[in-house]
Amino acid sequence: MKWLTSNLLILLVLGLLLFLGSFLRGRVWVVKPNWLAFGIGSMLLVALVIGVIQVVRGPPGQVDTVEEKPSDKVPVVPKSALVRLRNAWDADAAADWPASETLADISEIAYQSPHDAEKSYRRLGFSTVMPVVQGSMIGYVITGEDVTVVVFRGTDFTEVSDWLANLGRSATDTPHGQVHKGFYDAYQSMKSQVDAILKERNTKHLWVTGHSLGGALALVCAYDLIEVEKQQLDGVITFGQPMVARQKFADYIDNVLVGRYARFVNRDDIVPKVPPSHVACGSLVWFTDEGLRRSKVKHIVYGATKAPPDPPVGELSDEAEVKPLSEAEFKALQAKLKAENAEKERLPEGTPMKYQAAASPIDDHSMWLYLEKIRKLLGIKNSIE
Repeated sequence: MKWLTSNLLILLVLGLLLFLGSFLRGRVWVVKPNWLAFGIGSMLLVALVIGVIQVVRGPPGQVDTVEEKPSDKVPVVPKSALVRLRNAWDADAAADWPASETLADISEIAYQSPHDAEKSYRRLGFSTVMPVVQGSMIGYVITGEDVTVVVFRGTDFTEVSDWLANLGRSATDTPHGQVHKGFYDAYQSMKSQVDAILKERNTKHLWVTGHSLGGALALVCAYDLIEVEKQQLDGVITFGQPMVARQKFADYIDNVLVGRYARFVNRDDIVPKVPPSHVACGSLVWFTDEGLRRSKVKHIVYGATKAPPDPPVGELSDEAEVKPLSEAEFKALQAKLKAENAEKERLPEGTPMKYQAAASPIDDHSMWLYLEKIRKLLGIKNSIE
């Protein structure tokens, strides 16, 4: 199946040549085709369709996954958000981390107005709330006692299609490999604010989180805090995060954040599969219709001091390894989203939108859906009061 999804362009070209060529006799189009060419071309086009479906529905990023079977033990979930964020965790172990619900809640709250967000964070136990604002990008550095969380807001759900339609693919150099230029530059414009706030905090437990675009900013922020500011992080957890790294940078992140970086993906969320030419890193937690799937524990390239644990219990799927969207597929997606956005702009004011029955490629991207899935996984019925 990997070969199939890696050669979609070849299947498209050969399939069309054989299919259309079967109706040609010299330079004359005929009604009765060459049945051998017609049959082979048709099979190649069918294989193309199967491959596209596998890419769209397969795991986000270029990773193998295993099934994580439900545990017989009910996870112990402290009521206090601060206690959850003080507890030890392992990103490569079973995904029953109470911290994940707290960070998902924090990422959801980031979409509220600044006034409401501050009140919500205080209800969770964070007495000090400082916004980080640069243009349309918003984040918060929140502290409760000895726990600090840096959270970045993503793109509002109603604007995701516009953001994806204009997402670039260029990369920039770092001492440890290439990273997506847009995400890197965006964080650099916020870096001075984050650093200044953190220097004023008496922090023992430091986390970084975010959803969507905010997840990409969170990963770049985590890298900067570790490499430039020499901070110690308890962990990084992101939700619906696009890919940020080229391979060398991804390998380095998997080393320095081994056991401390998890990324959640909900069903067919398209955002974690873009942009092309970048790759996924971290420990994948993937909600599927068949249950929870996890990425295999990766080999540590740079000789981490911590040995990786055994992979989650489950059987390897032969069809689990699927590449992210190709350049052609990504361009087609962007063209489709741009056309839809242009159509919306042409509607007269007050005209009701007509929604199609077909599922949107961003239907699974809502932060609220991520939060609900995590609460169900942990057996939590209500948010922390």
